[in-house]
Amino acid sequence: MASRSARLSRQVLAVLLVGGLFVVAAWLLAWAMNPEESRGFTVRTEDEQVTASEPAAAEPGDPVTGAADAGTPAPTPTPTPTGPPPEELIAAAGPPSATTVQVLDAGGGGSRTSVAVEVLEDLGYNVVSVTSARARVTTTTVWFTEDYEAEAQAMRARENRVAEVAPNQGLSDGVNLHVLVGPDWDS
Repeated sequence: MASRSARLSRQVLAVLLVGGLFVVAAWLLAWAMNPEESRGFTVRTEDEQVTASEPAAAEPGDPVTGAADAGTPAPTPTPTPTGPPPEELIAAAGPPSATTVQVLDAGGGGSRTSVAVEVLEDLGYNVVSVTSARARVTTTTVWFTEDYEAEAQAMRARENRVAEVAPNQGLSDGVNLHVLVGPDWDS
């Protein structure tokens, strides 16, 4: 009887183990197939394009960044108050070519994000990374790294589809501006 009980216990254990493996495999497959939770990003340099599956930690002066932290909720940006005319905002900022920019799909979709990249590059910005954001926004927002608020305001003055300006919310400080493209970006 003890032998039969031991065999039954081993069979139950084997069934539980196999079932657990199936659950883990299904979870991993669902996680890998969900593009909204992607950790991939693209870094573009002057003569090459590199795609990585995990974001690298930004070194001082390194413009490479990854997606926003999953545990960080998207902040509600505050609208920029009526202030100086666009010409003054643009004059107060450094040139677009000296400003590194990460463009993130934050709910706008891939086609809107691609258009945003083209527009920003046409304006002369140095787009160094294009990726998906875990944070979501309802209006296209530019998050600025410390000491780059003037550049963020100038971007907004140059491109009216950039609706909001807010301080960086946990993305790499190795990039000057992070443009979160929302569903309001029109082609």
